[in-house]
Amino acid sequence: MTVQLHVGAVGTAGDLTPNSMAAAIYDALASQVPLGANEDRLPRQKLAIAIAAGVIGHLQANAGAFHVNVNDTGAAIDRSVKIEVG
Repeated sequence: MTVQLHVGAVGTAGDLTPNSMAAAIYDALASQVPLGANEDRLPRQKLAIAIAAGVIGHLQANAGAFHVNVNDTGAAIDRSVKIEVG
């Protein structure tokens, strides 16, 4: 099974792309530091997008740092990791 990472973007309705890394970061930030009554959410959304882009870019650039060892047959099987972005 392949899972693609999505940075996300602000859509026409002003919401972040559902199931994107930016949306997850924005939601986590909002749970810790709620928006003020008159605070514009766009700067936080842009921050979440920038963080998501940086994290995904770093994962792609350093995919070789991940090592997966599957040991379910008695013999270890090494597999490489590919970071896919949609």
